Parts: sequence; structure tokens; C-alpha cells
Amino acid sequence: MSQPNYSRLTVLSLAVITLALIPPFVFAQQRGGAPAAAAPGVGGIATLTPAQTTAITTMDQAIKAQTAAATAARTAFIAAAFADPVNEADLKAKLAQLTSAELALANARADGFIKLQASANKLDAGQVAMLIARVERTDRTGGPVAGTQERPMVAQFDADKNARLDTAERARAVEFINSTGAGQGFRGGGGRCGNRPPASPGVKLTPADVKNHPDAPLYDAAVLRTFFIELENPNWEAELVAFNNTDVEVPAKVKVDGKTYPDVGIHFRGNSSFGVGNGYKRSLNLTFDFVHKNQAIFGYRALNFLNANDDPTFLRTVLSLHIARQYMPAPKANLVRVVINGENWGIYANAQQFNKEFLSENFKTIEGTRWKVPQGGGGGLGGFRFVDQDANSYRPGFHIKSGSSGITWLFFTG
Repeated sequence: MSQPNYSRLTVLSLAVITLALIPPFVFAQQRGGAPAAAAPGVGGIATLTPAQTTAITTMDQAIKAQTAAATAARTAFIAAAFADPVNEADLKAKLAQLTSAELALANARADGFIKLQASANKLDAGQVAMLIARVERTDRTGGPVAGTQERPMVAQFDADKNARLDTAERARAVEFINSTGAGQGFRGGGGRCGNRPPASPGVKLTPADVKNHPDAPLYDAAVLRTFFIELENPNWEAELVAFNNTDVEVPAKVKVDGKTYPDVGIHFRGNSSFGVGNGYKRSLNLTFDFVHKNQAIFGYRALNFLNANDDPTFLRTVLSLHIARQYMPAPKANLVRVVINGENWGIYANAQQFNKEFLSENFKTIEGTRWKVPQGGGGGLGGFRFVDQDANSYRPGFHIKSGSSGITWLFFTG
């Protein structure tokens, strides 16, 4: 195969992300064994050989000086921005220095990438396409980190490029996960819950068996709504487990209060609560605008159903948030019943998502940066443990949910 030609801009983009992409490759190799060859890899998906991973790491080591200069420029810019009073001339000068240092670093990485492509470890078209596909996701999340950050998989398996995975694409993704261990994140077993007996099926329920509440607010504490979730895969639980801690949403039909909502994205959520074991209920996230961008339920685009793990009262979340809301902005919450493929999975706490709807309700604006600690606690960083003044040191511990930029991360430690 002839080597494709890349513009300087493409080379710069690829070079900027190569270091950020190293951890997931290393993680996949540690879990599933080093791949024997380069692309296409398992299930037709591009992977890196150990030699290529080493070459990219070596390339990064060669630009330590430029990296250090860029870090110093970021620190100086932040100091100037938060000076009291702000010296406008100094701030402008620091911004110019920062821009120059970042450009020098990007050019050094681009030069390194060009050398890589001229070596025996050059990347083929499939591997380059894989890196390009992850550029947007890497920028938005601050870079995937093994074992903590949500691992992007949609870009790898989205053959029709509609930004989601259909049935066949998800099947290929599950095959890849089962073959390599990539994307599974924290897997739930039964050991964390002691000697529990095997889970037994819930009773069957239909919409005709429950009362509808079409006129009551979504978070009305006096109302118990029943959400009927229909997933096309009979083995839906195993599919959701496989996609835990990835960016894959499994589409479902949701019926509530006599109304049907098509193509709602479903995924498991939670940290310790995810480890309850198969057959026991796990927390759920429902994304109503997953496919249909204007679809919402009572004006809300996303719902969180919490499984009340280790809470026999089922009231801790609802009660604590009710008390908190008397004194400060806090999510709303009530109880709901969930039925999946006709089987009653019991009572869940329905806790409001911390998103634009929450901001609009409580602060009358949707501006500002929203952060999230990823599954697993962000490697211990999610508790605001101090590391140093470099914002990059905290990237494994936080997701930016409202859109990322270099400036956002620069002000993280300001």
C-alpha cells in the first residue's frame, strides 16, 4: 500500500494527540496481549504494534524542552491573568509567549511525526484514520486515560458515520471488547456483595397494570411513575455491561404515562453500585435526545435512575437532595419504578442530571464550565487531591462536560 500524503495541518493535529492516545493503547495491550501485527487488528480495527507505541513515546521524549517551555508559558499566563490588579500589557505579552510556545511544541511534534512516517514504524492509512477519528473526542474529554476516563469506541465502529452504533456495529464492538478487554472499564462482579444468592427474575408488568401521571411534574415526590424500557437485544444486560465506561449508548424504546419515546440512549452508570453483580439492578442513565435532538420528557433530556445500593430505605438520595435544596441549588429527586423488557426491576431514585437544564433552573444561564469526576474516582484525583500547578496533571481525574478548550484547562489550577 502506498503511503498517503498529509497536509501540514493534518500532521500538526495528529502530532498534538499522539501522546494523549498512548495510554489506551498500552492499556489494551496489557489487558489483551500485545497485537501481533498492525492494522487492521482485532475485528478489522486498527491497532498499534509495541514498536510503534515505543516509537511514539520516544518521539515525545525528544521534545521535552518544548514541552517544558509550553508548561512554563501556561503557568506564567495564568499568573498574569489572576494578578490583582491585572496588568493588561503583561497579560498580552504572556499570551503572546504562550501562543509562541504552544506553536513551537506543535511544530516539534509535527516534525517528529514526519520522521516517524519515514521510519520502519510508520503508521498505515488505517492507523492514521483511527487517530484522526479520536481527535475531537480527545479534545472534548481532555484525553482518554486507562482505567478512569470513558473510552471512545463509537468512532472506531461507526461504519455509516451517523455518530452512533446500530445493531451490527454494536455486535462488532462487543466482539472487539471480548477479544481485547478494551473499553470495559470497571467490570461488575458478584464478589463485592458477599454470598448473595443468584438473582431471580422480577414479576411481569405491562402499561395496563400501572397508573399514569401525565399532569404531575417529573420530580413530584408524591408520584411513583413507571418507566417501561424495551431493548431489542434479549441479552441486553450483557451488552450494557460490555459497553460500561465507553461512549456507546444502546437505543431503547421508553414508555411512560401512555407516551412512547423512541431511540432513547441507555447505559449503565455508577462506580461502586456497578459492582452489584449480574441479575441485580444497576444504575441507569437515559438520554432522550440521543437520536432525536428535540426529544425530551417534561423538558428534561437526560435522566439518572440510581439503584440505591446499600440503602435499604431507598430514601437517602431523595431525602438528602430535598434537604439540600432548602439551602442551595441541588438536583431534584423522587422515586420511580423501572420495567425492562416486561420484567419489573423495582424502585430507583430518579436524580436530576447536572446539565444545562439544571443550570437554567437554578442560575438562569447555561454558561460556564461543568466538570465531572469519571468512573473509578479519577485515579484518586476526583477528591481534589493537590498534585502540582500544571493543569495537565489533573486531566485523568476530571471530565469537562460543557465543551473543552486549552484555555479552560489553563484556568483549572488558577
